[in-house]
Amino acid sequence: MKIKRMYHSIALVLLLTVTSCGFREIPEPASEYNGAKEASDPSYGEAAYGTENKTTAAAVFRYLPLDEPVDKVQSDLLLINSTLDYTINGEWLYYVAAGIDADGGNYTGVSRKRISDGYQEDDYIIGAKDAKYVREQLIFADIAGNCYIFWGPGNTDEAEDLYALSKYGTDGELLWSADYAPEELLDLGRSLELGAVTEDGRVFLYNYGEGGHVFAFGQDGVLEEIYYPELERLEGVAVGREGRAYGYCVTGETPLFLELGGAKEAYACPVRPLAVYSGYECGICLRTWEDMWSYEPDTGEAEVLWSWDDDRVQLDGNRIDCFFCDGESWQMMFKEQKYKGDVRQLLTFATISVGDSRKYPERQPVTLATKTKGDYYLDILVTLYNRRNTEYRIETIYEPSAKSMEMKLVQGKAADIIDISLLYADNLAEAGAFEELTEYYAASEETSWEDILEPVRNACTIKGKNVFVIPSFRIRTMIEKEAWFTAGNWTVWNFLGMGQGQQALPQQEPMRALQYCMGIRYGEHFVDYEKKESFFDNGEFRRILEECSKWDSTEGVSQGYFADFLSGDHILEEKNLATVWDVVSDTDPEYSAKIVGYPGWNGGEHELYAYVAFAINSASEQKEGAWSFLEYLLSEELQEMMGYWYGGFPSREDSFEAHLTDLYIRPGRLKPVFHTGGPELVIPDNEDIALLREIVYSSVFKNWVQGNNPLWDIVNEEAGMYFAGDSPLEETVQKIQNRVQIYLDEL
Repeated sequence: MKIKRMYHSIALVLLLTVTSCGFREIPEPASEYNGAKEASDPSYGEAAYGTENKTTAAAVFRYLPLDEPVDKVQSDLLLINSTLDYTINGEWLYYVAAGIDADGGNYTGVSRKRISDGYQEDDYIIGAKDAKYVREQLIFADIAGNCYIFWGPGNTDEAEDLYALSKYGTDGELLWSADYAPEELLDLGRSLELGAVTEDGRVFLYNYGEGGHVFAFGQDGVLEEIYYPELERLEGVAVGREGRAYGYCVTGETPLFLELGGAKEAYACPVRPLAVYSGYECGICLRTWEDMWSYEPDTGEAEVLWSWDDDRVQLDGNRIDCFFCDGESWQMMFKEQKYKGDVRQLLTFATISVGDSRKYPERQPVTLATKTKGDYYLDILVTLYNRRNTEYRIETIYEPSAKSMEMKLVQGKAADIIDISLLYADNLAEAGAFEELTEYYAASEETSWEDILEPVRNACTIKGKNVFVIPSFRIRTMIEKEAWFTAGNWTVWNFLGMGQGQQALPQQEPMRALQYCMGIRYGEHFVDYEKKESFFDNGEFRRILEECSKWDSTEGVSQGYFADFLSGDHILEEKNLATVWDVVSDTDPEYSAKIVGYPGWNGGEHELYAYVAFAINSASEQKEGAWSFLEYLLSEELQEMMGYWYGGFPSREDSFEAHLTDLYIRPGRLKPVFHTGGPELVIPDNEDIALLREIVYSSVFKNWVQGNNPLWDIVNEEAGMYFAGDSPLEETVQKIQNRVQIYLDEL
């Protein structure tokens, strides 16, 4: 077949611009990343535990934030291990990035980020000059760190109908490149977006499906062979031991593997995998729902390497995004983060190796009780801790209701750690149900009480006792459309006047107005818990009921859409603040002036909202293990990543300040301005950051949950009868006063 070399051709000048061939000085990798301990760390245990010599799989985890997100073309074929646009090997994450050179020309290149310490090397490869004429179709890397790119024609009419395969060295130097006319690739070039590379640098590109083809390229890019595997359909190519490559079909009646260039008879696989990966000297790797297997087609041998729920693995194998094996360990990349555009994308990397099980001591279980089953945020916190800690393991217990959690606390049968986010914790804390944490902070090497933000410290303190931990938070607030009021004069009375005769809220009714008037810490304006006195029979509460009754009940407009608010359907809107970007708007330059908070007696109030909060059961026999979990949640290591996992603010003061000042402008955020002619993007400045800081430091923690606060039950029930016309005003006020006073007397 005719191969058109590109070393000195004019096509190379038009297609590729390569970097200097000189040596690049790359810093040595750090031994640790983000403070995460590795399996090789002595703290993982060097002493022998037992005498039986067994092996176990153990994972080392690293979490890598990116300045620009990586993504790939998604295939509807779940079995395809496609790594378009980015790939990994044992050391680096490689990803395709577009750029503009000094002359204003577009180019498509490759940047890379070192997995061990996050070292970033932009423009590791500079290629594809004038990106509209050429597109990258496939990128992968080998064990040695060489990078391979298959280029194809661009998507414009001006694109040349040309294909090329290029190999770059570890320093980005072009080692060789070859281009191919469409007919040489049987006019299948555009569908060659899948491939594999052997340890010695041979490349296989293929197209998926019935009658699929495999194009085999030699170590210098020469197209040596085209294979037509006799399979029901070609679902992939994987490389096993001694550089043998196999085409496979695993969705047929029997999973089959066929060696390319070997015997024509296909090998039947005893395992039906969900995905197949090149394992090189570890054999072909097969992923199932439960396990990772090693398979040798020639002998038919298959063995389990690990299970995904193994104590030292703890991974969802079905979420593997990239896979690489160097013959001694397995490197995998996962997208565990629920990615949102206003925070950096965070990738999870797991390196799994198999070693002597006696190096890994059995961990002590610590139980955590919650009412929220399957919650992403809580689950990820537990997972991160379990991956890191070598002495304890958190086991989650799901309770059917808040009442059952409270009952078990009273009976002394509760879990070691309690998620109190759905409990009314004040009474329980006062009764001594939760461990006082002051001495734990004082003895900690990870964090101190003074490290925590003041509003978070206030939230975690009940009656002077420091009893629970909030790992991160958001701010809930209210926006007033016309900016008639400021936070300083946004009182209960101005709020009540606004809702009379006009649409103030998306869903408007007297009871909803009353709920806002009762404040973030529901009803505490009318209750003195320390003196056990209530004041609902004064003139203020009577007037509130009267004013709320004047609010017209409406069906309201559809909730949840900020566009409705801007179009004038209603005046007030609730808003979550989770990043600095939330205090500015792409459409309204006066947006920050309209954040007034919830109506309060002395002006607007902002709610500090904790998605989860944890306390230690004072009756627990695993207090040290329970504190180990809480301590980790407040460690600098985890707090630095907290915003990536949840899109909220970290609770440590130093991490919070870093979060505010490390402004992330996602790539492409400016594009709508150029394409639509819309308003210029408002980027948060120092004034916006100062405003957010002021809001956070003045925020109030809501210590009750609807349905779990006795005060809520009393006021809601009696006021509801008044608004329905079933009870006169004076009788309603007196009933509430009497019932609340009885409740206080019984405390």
